[in-house]
Amino acid sequence: MRSILLYIFAAIFLSSTTLRARFMPDVPVFNMDGDVDEARLIVRGFLDEEGNIQVQEIYKGEHPTNVLTVADGEKTYQWLSAPNKNDPIQSTNKIEVVAFFSGQTKDRYQLLSGYAGIVELKGTNVYLCGYDYPHEGFFRERLIDCQTLIRDEHFTRESFLSALIEQVTLCNRRDMLLTMPRSAERARKLISFFLEHHDKNNRMQIAAWLRPINPDEQKEILREIDDTEDIGTRCFLIGLAGDIPLSKDAFESLAPLIDLQTPRQVRRAAMIAATCIDAHEAAKHVLPLLHTSEPDLDEALMCLETPPTDIPPDVNTVDALLALSKEIKKQDAAGAPPISHEAQQALAQQLAEYVHPKLISFYFNWPLNRKPRCPDYVTSYLQAMLGVSWTSEQLEMWWKQQRKYIEADFNVGKSRDQARWFDAYQSADVVAKRFLVRFWMFTTPTNQLALVKAATEEKTATTAKAVISGLWNGGQLSNAAKKAMFENFLKVNFFVHTNLDGIKNYHGFYITGTTYFVFNTWINFRYSYAVDGKQVVKSSYQDGIELDKIIGDFYLGGAQGLYPGRIATALLELHQVDHYGNELWHAQWDLGPLRLP
Repeated sequence: MRSILLYIFAAIFLSSTTLRARFMPDVPVFNMDGDVDEARLIVRGFLDEEGNIQVQEIYKGEHPTNVLTVADGEKTYQWLSAPNKNDPIQSTNKIEVVAFFSGQTKDRYQLLSGYAGIVELKGTNVYLCGYDYPHEGFFRERLIDCQTLIRDEHFTRESFLSALIEQVTLCNRRDMLLTMPRSAERARKLISFFLEHHDKNNRMQIAAWLRPINPDEQKEILREIDDTEDIGTRCFLIGLAGDIPLSKDAFESLAPLIDLQTPRQVRRAAMIAATCIDAHEAAKHVLPLLHTSEPDLDEALMCLETPPTDIPPDVNTVDALLALSKEIKKQDAAGAPPISHEAQQALAQQLAEYVHPKLISFYFNWPLNRKPRCPDYVTSYLQAMLGVSWTSEQLEMWWKQQRKYIEADFNVGKSRDQARWFDAYQSADVVAKRFLVRFWMFTTPTNQLALVKAATEEKTATTAKAVISGLWNGGQLSNAAKKAMFENFLKVNFFVHTNLDGIKNYHGFYITGTTYFVFNTWINFRYSYAVDGKQVVKSSYQDGIELDKIIGDFYLGGAQGLYPGRIATALLELHQVDHYGNELWHAQWDLGPLRLP
């Protein structure tokens, strides 16, 4: 409830520097920095009741005529000309506006972000899209219905247009730097620009253009971080390093900044950036900070991000969370004040992320051994770990019934324990089942291949497939297991059609796929065909398909030609890549030989 109220109060105000309304993130608002960047065309002119703008001035982009027809322009005119209870505006047959357009559909121009993409100029005043709050309990749909005109008190007509021109000029200057060849010089100029104009939008744009990071530009960024003495400047640069992020080679340069002797602001920035660069290695530097006297405990906890798919959650992190929990319990018994509210929320999040038998047992046994002074937060931690909203009494009842499964300590890397685990899973309730899946998360990637094997066996197939789905959707199925699932549950078909289009000996040979598992994932594929050993067709990995639950059979590629009596073969390759284009796994099928009639 508290967070909802914060959203509501924040929604009412407009920023004095960028005209940015701050409220619910998925509701469009005017944002000078971002809208100038996103708009393909920005003009000032007069909007008439037919929805046309007579252009007087162009600030960005080009257009072929002096009159623009706005999509839903008549509706926009009516909205702008309607009286407003906060600042009544008399209706007129022409309204002076500044319009931000995202593009053009046929002969109509689309406003960027709807009403938030148009600004009214009347006299010396500036009017922006705002939101009214006539009653409590509104949702996003109601919020949009409450769109209204609000006069921005921080700008006059003259200062708004001046700020707009300045922002367009600034973006053009930045874009010129971004299009320079990758080099240390470009990095120096971008850093200089970034430090001069370090708003969020410029930071995002510069980080995007530096990605993936060039070695020379990375060296320049690290050099600037080392040479900068000003704490604020250093934090900005460290933040940029995390936004890109820099390559793992840069980790050793940033990790020492997490040290206790580093100024607090720098240390917090370094924790975040190091986690973005290499979450697994960053945890090793952050774990020593997990104690109740640490002033940045909340930030340290938030930096314990889940490692990449092929690295299981670290048991050392579990041990550190357990040690912190024991320290909190000890302080609680001594009557010392608890950790901050922010740290409590961060701890709840990480307990849910790294939930383990050690942690569940500790928090269930704490109230049984000695009742905490504030039992509610212990209950909330258990709720977070189990993913339930039960009362403390319901939790205690559940623990009595299910603890034998939680504390069984399965080593799923061993075949005997795998059999025990499947038996336990069959007997456990829904909540305990969810927890039992986590044993496969904490094991090595190769051990998950045993789970794939179980998915192919009749006795354990249903359970294994359900667990694999849970791991996959949670981002914790190893790449080796994903590859094995495709190899086992994707049937590849290679066949020929003869006499195509009524032409004798004109053959078409094709590859199709049939799935026997709900993959719910995107794959890229390529194929090649050979006739009598000579390649006749080869595609690229630009082909891809979303394998969702409604897809069973699908087409993967084909070729045609006059090849009577020849032998055809084919090669199909599938792979997945990460956001940076790095291959995660690769599988292939050698198909044929297939004799063509």
